[in-house]
Amino acid sequence: MLLEIIENLRSELVQIVAMSDCFIDDEVVRLSQELDQYIALFHKLGFKKETIKLIS
Repeated sequence: MLLEIIENLRSELVQIVAMSDCFIDDEVVRLSQELDQYIALFHKLGFKKETIKLIS
């Protein structure tokens, strides 16, 4: 479920950047920070890159 949240946020971030064409847009910054928090949690819980490959 955590990977799903991360992937959804990443996809949303990519779409917003493509639409706004601006990396400093408030929504882009907010989503980027939220994504960073989930990625940090992912690593804190001990997941590794190999886990992502196995789950994908």
